[in-house]
Amino acid sequence: MKFISIMIFISSLIFGNLCLANTDENRLPELNSAAWSSKLTPKELSQIRFDIYLFTSKGVPDSILKDFPKYIEDKDNIEMRYLYALSILYQYKFPSALKMIKELSIEGYPYAMESYGEERVCDLDKYKNACDENGYRNVLKKAYLDWVRKDPLVINMYYSAFVKTSKFRGYKDNYGNELSIEGEKILKEGTSLGCYRCSYELYNFYKSQEEKKITGAKSNAEYYYKSTKNIIIEAKSWYAGSVPNLECFTHESRRNYPVCLNDKEQKTLMYNLAKKGNIGAFDAMILYKNWNSDLSNDDRLYDYIRSDYDDSQFSKYTLPLYKKAIEINDGAGWGSHGYLGDISSWEKLYNDTHEQSFWKKLKKLL
Repeated sequence: MKFISIMIFISSLIFGNLCLANTDENRLPELNSAAWSSKLTPKELSQIRFDIYLFTSKGVPDSILKDFPKYIEDKDNIEMRYLYALSILYQYKFPSALKMIKELSIEGYPYAMESYGEERVCDLDKYKNACDENGYRNVLKKAYLDWVRKDPLVINMYYSAFVKTSKFRGYKDNYGNELSIEGEKILKEGTSLGCYRCSYELYNFYKSQEEKKITGAKSNAEYYYKSTKNIIIEAKSWYAGSVPNLECFTHESRRNYPVCLNDKEQKTLMYNLAKKGNIGAFDAMILYKNWNSDLSNDDRLYDYIRSDYDDSQFSKYTLPLYKKAIEINDGAGWGSHGYLGDISSWEKLYNDTHEQSFWKKLKKLL
C-alpha cells in the first residue's frame, strides 16, 4: 500500500499539478459538432467514444453493431452513421453500407465521399458539374474545407484538404521544393486553429529550406517549430500520431526534424490527452516513454479499461498512471475521431461470384 501511494505521488509529478475547467463543453466537443447530435448525454458519449476506438483502432465492430442502431435514426449523428455503414460490411451487407455512404456523400461528409469513390461521387447530381469543371480532387478539397470550417472537431481535415490542392500533395513539384500558393494558405489556416499535421508540415518544409540557405526560412522554421510544439502540448488533434516522434525518446535518428518535449511539457501533454480522452495518443506516449523497458505489450491504458480495471494485470509503474488518467478524464470517455474507411476490398469480395457463394454459405452456418 505504501508503495502504491508513492507511485501515485510520482504519477502526479508525471501529469503535473494542473487544474482546468471540466465543463461538458470542454470535455465533450462532440456536443458542438456538426457530425453529432446535441441530444446525446455525457454517459452515452462516453460509451460511444470507446465503441468507435474499438472499431477504428482495433478492428472490432461488435460494439458499434450492437449500440449504434438506436442512434443512427437521428440524422444529426453523421459520424456514427458513417462508422455504422463501415461496420455492417463485416456482416457482408455491402449494398446497405453503400446506400448509407451515398446518403452521407450527398450530405457533404468528406470521409464518406472518399469511401464512395471518384466514379460514384462524380455521378451524383450534386457534384457532377463540379467534377467536370474542376476534377474530383478539388471536389474533395472543397468538401474537407467546408466541413472543417463549420466543424473543427477533426481539425486535421485541413491537412486532408491540403494534400488535395495539387497532384503533388500540396506542392508545386514531386520533390517538395515549393508549396503551392493554395496549399500554403490552407496549412497556415489550419495551423492557426490547432492542426498538428499542418504545422508540422510547415516546420519540415521551412527547415528543409533553411538547409538550402533560402532567405527567411530560418525564422519561419523557428516559428513553426514553436507552433507545432504548442499544438502537441495542447492535444488539439485526435490524430494518434500527434505526439513527439519516437526518436525523441530513443535518440535514434528516424525523421529529419523531430519536435521533442521536455519533461514538464510531457506532463502537460499527458494531462491534456487524459482530459480529452485521446486514448491512442496517450498509449503512444506510454509506449515511447518505455521503449527500452520490459513493459508488456498488453500493458496500456486500453488494456486496463478492457480488463474492467483489474489492477492485478498491470505493472507497478503504469497502474498509478492509468488511475490518475481516469481520474482526470472524469467520465468523459476514451476514443478517437477522423477515421477514413476503404470499402474497395469489400466491394471486390462482394462482386467475386466464387467468394460471394462462400460467404452466403458461411452466413447460413452462423
